[in-house]
Amino acid sequence: MADIFISYARADRDRIEKLATALEAQGHSVWWDRHIDAGEAFARTIEHELSAAKTVVVAWSQHSHFSEWVKDEAAFARKHNKLFPVQLDDQEPPLGFRQIQVVDLSSWRGDARAEPFLHLVRSLRRKIAGDDSGLATAAIAAPATPRTGLSDHVRRHRLAIGFSAVALCLVLAFAVLRNAGGEGRSHEPSIAVLPFTIMSTDAEDGFFADGLSEEIINDLSKIGALQVVGRTYSLSQAERGGSIADVSRALGVAHILEGSVRRDGDRLRITMQLVNAENGVHLWSEIYDHTFENIFAIQEDIARNVADALRVEILGSENEVLQTHASMDPETERLFLIAQARYRAHGLVDLAEAARLYMSVMERQPTHGPAAAGYVRTLREQHVRYAHASWGHYIETGRPLLEKVLAVAPDNPSVRSAYAQLLADEVRDRAGLREILRLPILLTLHGLDPAALVEAEREALAAYDLDPKSIEAIETLAFIKLMRRLSPIEDILGLYQKAIAIDPLARNAAMGIGDTYFVYGHFEEAYEAYAAVAGAHPDYAPAQLVLGFLAPQKELGLPHFERARRHGGSVFDYNSEASVWFEWGEAEKAVDIISDYEGPHYTTLIAKTQALYYQGNYAEMADAYREMVDASQDKFVAMFAIAALANDGRLDAARDLIAEHFPGLIDQSPAPVDASTIRVLPYAAAVLSAANERDAAEQLCENGVQYIKQQNLFLRGYYWPTRFLCFAVLGDEAGAVREIKGAIDRGHQFYVVWLPTPISAPFYDATILGPLLNNTDYQAQVDRIRKINAQSYERYRAAQNASGE
Repeated sequence: MADIFISYARADRDRIEKLATALEAQGHSVWWDRHIDAGEAFARTIEHELSAAKTVVVAWSQHSHFSEWVKDEAAFARKHNKLFPVQLDDQEPPLGFRQIQVVDLSSWRGDARAEPFLHLVRSLRRKIAGDDSGLATAAIAAPATPRTGLSDHVRRHRLAIGFSAVALCLVLAFAVLRNAGGEGRSHEPSIAVLPFTIMSTDAEDGFFADGLSEEIINDLSKIGALQVVGRTYSLSQAERGGSIADVSRALGVAHILEGSVRRDGDRLRITMQLVNAENGVHLWSEIYDHTFENIFAIQEDIARNVADALRVEILGSENEVLQTHASMDPETERLFLIAQARYRAHGLVDLAEAARLYMSVMERQPTHGPAAAGYVRTLREQHVRYAHASWGHYIETGRPLLEKVLAVAPDNPSVRSAYAQLLADEVRDRAGLREILRLPILLTLHGLDPAALVEAEREALAAYDLDPKSIEAIETLAFIKLMRRLSPIEDILGLYQKAIAIDPLARNAAMGIGDTYFVYGHFEEAYEAYAAVAGAHPDYAPAQLVLGFLAPQKELGLPHFERARRHGGSVFDYNSEASVWFEWGEAEKAVDIISDYEGPHYTTLIAKTQALYYQGNYAEMADAYREMVDASQDKFVAMFAIAALANDGRLDAARDLIAEHFPGLIDQSPAPVDASTIRVLPYAAAVLSAANERDAAEQLCENGVQYIKQQNLFLRGYYWPTRFLCFAVLGDEAGAVREIKGAIDRGHQFYVVWLPTPISAPFYDATILGPLLNNTDYQAQVDRIRKINAQSYERYRAAQNASGE
């Protein structure tokens, strides 16, 4: 246990190492996270050392100002009268910590004889001895008039988002959030960059202009004294039909930067103007008429002119960041900008083109970090959004590529956040949770081992510390925290809300708020959050799809499914609507809808299997599923193929498939049950039971239950469905009913969405549930589930009506 605990942001590591070394030379025992040994529980070790230390030195800087970890440690230290703040640069502490005087180390460069360090040592000795009286003489007072940062508004009102009604636009909700509490707009200059007007008909020029505006946003975001609203693409005046003042009010910013781009061969004409939104005065304007070779100089000049016009000082480190483009190749940058815009468009063709362009960038510059991160994220999106058989390629290609780039550029936040996401996805993969579903609430990932996500969260924190304003870093950290489900719900909501504060149209973050409420059991708030996304983005298919699934009656869900199919275009959007018609007895209508889908070979196979199911052609359906397995080598798909073959009576083929993808599961005793096989276990048991191998089926189910006990998965909602399904397979109807009743009693309502109507597994009923479908006690529990869901939905609707929406 050390006398001094140092709390800092990763980006300041080099300076902290000098500080720790100098303090130790003065005879102090010092702990910082360098001392965590491999294999130690990261959070537990920090908490132990934080509690044991006599004083906590919190190093405030432009990096730690935005670090939630540093703030948490500072809050703990303040509560226990251990806080000793120091200042590494001219970035003042965040709100809540400015009333405490800080020791100024901004000019200290590691010399143990320098006066700033000697002041620090004297003050620390008094602090450790319990005498704070001398601190003021050695410290610099906090500013008398603190600035109200945007992130502080978000923390103060972190529950404001998520309670919006269906028609409430997230942009307006953000404006309310920023101005809540009567404090008005922040004193720091605030700006939004509107989409550039394209002065040509070439579609590629449009993508280039979108990419360029994003790069300018990124450059401006690096200037710490500026508040920059993120990618506001859909807020152009043409689309919104409003004035500059209207857009400014919606976004809660004082200034608007707009421009136009015209390309003629290798020449560019970029026109920019910065407008004071309150009075319409043009603060700065410029016309750049250059060859494309000058693109980096143009980007840097725009950022500097905006800062000058708003009287914002660019610090030394920020100067260096703005100059980092200088060594890059302009053509490589052009390809990268177009790739970025293609990725943001998220269409099927757009993602394929983005992957090609990112690859072209890396062929020209193999260690181009943002391109590597973009390429890996694109592979993931192709799978998650459109069910391409690329998950294995994503994992197998992504990890070595990102590790290669990280070896050269370890401090690239986009690469680190992509790497963190990939590590988390590997955990999902090992757990057999590679669902090709876009429905966020089905990604709550019951059964995961939280300890396996520690490395992923550490990488996500590193990315966040490196760039606290990065939407991708924030969303990745929030998503991994949600996967672990160890953080307070407020922490995860706070991250997602910070992303929305930076970019009011950050749809993934807005959906993440709904996911967080749902995973933590706040179903009405989840409804409201998803509905708010749909209200702000009526054509956003994922939001419509979620609302369709959550609706307690299919009549209420069908309009959402119809809209998702019209605007989404994935095979799941088509099948969601088709499944509703099929449940209503309209099999021909269902077949017509799913047959209209056209897509890549693998996704077309998905549509084919569904159409064959609706037609009752189980034999061909089993063959189509087997073809899907051959195309994807996906264990999740293999699970359904096993069920399809068993449903068609082809038990030998089903056994062969189990042996191929889950070796040893049904021919070893005890069976090798683990995270990758627990999901398929009931299906394998069903095959054994159908083959009159009841003893083996019982043993397999018992092995699964023992695994769940050993892994302590009871509280994560995974225990009861495995037992329920095994009881159903073995024909123990009373046991199955007892399990589902106990699950409802314990509040495991996650399963209320899919258990009665398993749209993603159409043979689930015939293969697994069997006689239960005619069991009156089972049906009573299903009706109870539906009633609970309907009551929650009605309370949500009543709250909407009461609000006047």
